[in-house]
Amino acid sequence: MYNGLLKWEYTKLKLFVFFFSLIFVPYITFAQVTLYISPSDIVGQSDNYGIGTIIPVEIILDTHEATIGVGEGRILFSPEDFEIIELSDDNSIFDLWLHELSISDGVISFAGSIQEGFSGKGEVFRIKLRAKNNLTTALLFDDVRVLTFTSQSQNILQRTQDAWYPFKIPTAIPKEFIFDKNREQGSRYLDLAYLQICLRSEEVYSEEITGFFGSKTQEALIKFQEKYFDEILASQKLQNGTGMLDEQTRSKLNQICPRELIEQLFDISFTLENLTVLESSELTGLITFENFGLVSTPINLTFVVFDEAGNEVYREMEDVIIETENVMRKRFPKLELSDGKYTLILETLYDVDVFDEFKKDFEVGVEEKNIFAQIWPWILFGLVISVILIIWKRWDNKQRV
Repeated sequence: MYNGLLKWEYTKLKLFVFFFSLIFVPYITFAQVTLYISPSDIVGQSDNYGIGTIIPVEIILDTHEATIGVGEGRILFSPEDFEIIELSDDNSIFDLWLHELSISDGVISFAGSIQEGFSGKGEVFRIKLRAKNNLTTALLFDDVRVLTFTSQSQNILQRTQDAWYPFKIPTAIPKEFIFDKNREQGSRYLDLAYLQICLRSEEVYSEEITGFFGSKTQEALIKFQEKYFDEILASQKLQNGTGMLDEQTRSKLNQICPRELIEQLFDISFTLENLTVLESSELTGLITFENFGLVSTPINLTFVVFDEAGNEVYREMEDVIIETENVMRKRFPKLELSDGKYTLILETLYDVDVFDEFKKDFEVGVEEKNIFAQIWPWILFGLVISVILIIWKRWDNKQRV
């Protein structure tokens, strides 16, 4: 009887381990499958991005060692915050779209497949967006699935990375801007930053320009309304300021707020998307052109790469014409470098004699990995199995006693 009971308990243990493995092992295998937006955030570079800036964005799928067959989902955005000016699938890993990329009411929908399967890192599609109003904009994944390339497809997507884009605070009100919206307290928008600039010029606001409609801004707005009592309050039969951006208040703001016309380029900045890359062809630079107005500006760009010994190993020249604030994404598909450390220098020339130079160090052949993130599922799996074996061993010892 003891042997029969032991065999039955041992059989239950094997069944438990088997079903546990069915659930847990696939998770371990595909724990790194990630869908993300690049660049995902520019928090550290917010001084480089202004309202109106055009930002190129890529939707990237990284399967690591898994092979996938289908990907589908949605990306949400606020049409009031920014507009999508381009949507492209020219370099997509998908070779068959189940339905075309589409934009409707702040939703980008996508669904595609790879007939021969795909493993690795690749672009799903790309977007060009232009910030319109809010000082912080976002792209958010919603209802996304990535299915295995097998007869029994399963969703193996384990992580998505949304994108948040904070933009620089303006220092002047553009010539063409008009106040035309009644904002509520607690909101944060570009036109509220312009409001604060105007209130500061009227010497009723001395706080920081933030674009946030807080109590200090409301107090300053009340002072402004009472300063121009006849034009704003008397016509509404009010005795005191309301702190609201009503029609009469906006009309007075549009009449007296100082404006500036920015006519040509003032600044260029340059950064690398990643300071370490596995292959040199993956190197990507982001060039930000700031403070443009109505004048198109021809710019000559020269890219030079030096190795650790200071030897020039690559040179490329490119001419571009910039008509508005823009972010240019620069790739180097013909760049072939061996593993090691390098320096990339960007030289810019515009208006005949306006010259800038930017220097960025990078490394080829190194992949940034979170080792713990890769091995913790195996550690957890081992711990669970160990606990099961310990419990079974103790039970077995009791039965023998």
